[in-house]
Amino acid sequence: MLLSTSDADSRDVVDINLGGAFNVCRVAVFQPLARLNRSIINIVSATGTHGNVGQASYSASRAGASVSPSRSRTKLRRKGFAPTSSKPT
Repeated sequence: MLLSTSDADSRDVVDINLGGAFNVCRVAVFQPLARLNRSIINIVSATGTHGNVGQASYSASRAGASVSPSRSRTKLRRKGFAPTSSKPT
């Protein structure tokens, strides 16, 4: 799939999986309702850890989405938020 996937399709996958997780987190921080419950939980896929054959862009974007909450935790903790990720088994 790596050789048969167009650049545009690969960018779409990354934009949806990684960009989507980032945008939802950003919206949650600025929404008044989010201030009632300051937890942000990003549901991630085991594919980000183990990968799937032929799905490089999907696996990479899921890995980024699983790491993103821990990287933003320091900054958001100052504002009272606790972002985390959870991977179903």
